[in-house]
Amino acid sequence: MTKDLKILKWHNIFFLSDKRMKAIDIVIIPPKDIFNLAIEISNSIASETIEPPILLNNKNQLPHISLLMGGAEDSKIDLIWSKIETLLEVHESTFNLEITELKKGDHNYSFTISRTPELLAFHNSLVEEIAPLLSYEVTEEHFTNSSTFNPRSADWVNNYIENSSGENFKPHITLGAHHDSMILGEKHLCSLEENLPIRFEVQHITLCHLGNYCTCAETIRSVS
Repeated sequence: MTKDLKILKWHNIFFLSDKRMKAIDIVIIPPKDIFNLAIEISNSIASETIEPPILLNNKNQLPHISLLMGGAEDSKIDLIWSKIETLLEVHESTFNLEITELKKGDHNYSFTISRTPELLAFHNSLVEEIAPLLSYEVTEEHFTNSSTFNPRSADWVNNYIENSSGENFKPHITLGAHHDSMILGEKHLCSLEENLPIRFEVQHITLCHLGNYCTCAETIRSVS
């Protein structure tokens, strides 16, 4: 079988990449109450004209907090997961977090999550230890199968280090993409604003295969 090989460079470290690769995300899966709340709100985003491109559920669009994205060769999955487990032993294995805001961004609704020193330290360690093993040249074929594919999905992964790591790390839970015709129910806005911040504890780390819009589509490895 002929391989389509590329040589990639990361801080003077050279490694080979082939097409047997997945677009992945190392994520925190929130506890059941926050998990279900995110799904409920996602499903309340109404549209009269188009189907929402993100509709959270407990099967193939899991609510999550992204910690590190990239492209992982199948042959490196075990090594990546081993390094994640080692980092969890070094860092706090339980994170005490808060939902501080329900945010409407340029393209989506999301929960803003507190960027605690412990969470930031864990994120930075993942970037330092795991990112050199990843590719940042993913394309549509590296995502799970989808009837449609938004090219921004690949852009978000390929530009993750520059745009979303370190000081640019802004933990959040994406609730759904929005367009002009999409409206988040007022009852959810009012009830959430009255109860913020919402505190929760997490210790569930998952390595997932990404779908369209960088949804958490398939679980590759998980620990809680």
